[in-house]
Amino acid sequence: MKKCIYLAILLFLKGVVISCSGGSSYSGAAQDSAANKQTGNFDNKPQYALQGDTSFAIDAAGNELAEMALANLALQQSNDSTVKEFAQFMIDDHSKVYKELQDIALEKKMILPVVLPTEHQKKIDDLKTKTGAEFNLVYVGSVLELHKEALLLMEIGKKDVHDVELQSFAERTYVTVRDHLARALDLQQSLK
Repeated sequence: MKKCIYLAILLFLKGVVISCSGGSSYSGAAQDSAANKQTGNFDNKPQYALQGDTSFAIDAAGNELAEMALANLALQQSNDSTVKEFAQFMIDDHSKVYKELQDIALEKKMILPVVLPTEHQKKIDDLKTKTGAEFNLVYVGSVLELHKEALLLMEIGKKDVHDVELQSFAERTYVTVRDHLARALDLQQSLK
């Protein structure tokens, strides 16, 4: 019961943050800038994260959770040792990135999602129905798609995030995601 209440509060808070940001994944940059001008807060180290920065962190966390969930499924269902090896690599790297993001969020008093976003859960559910070579190809295709989304998100974060630590996170993660994307492309080629 306690777990259900905590989950409901988390989902409610995520909805409040998203609805306050105009419903888009990352729309708070202009509002943050205007708020800083009005309050005179230009130090980039607010006690609480700015609204757009929080949206960025929530989107990044959702992507990390999806990557780990996909990789866990690949470890369970793939029949290819190369795919399983890649999946374990994804789990190891994305666990580190998610932990780093959690640490920043804790410091900034942000609440990150702990459950998979709905759109990503649908991909996982679809992937569960696949087997053999089809599973492997769809898994790698999903990894490519998520990493392209993450690359774009980190590019936005590098430019538009106000918080210095989150901006640095975006810069480091961009390099990691770019490396993962290249590895996933290589794996895709080897599976064809």
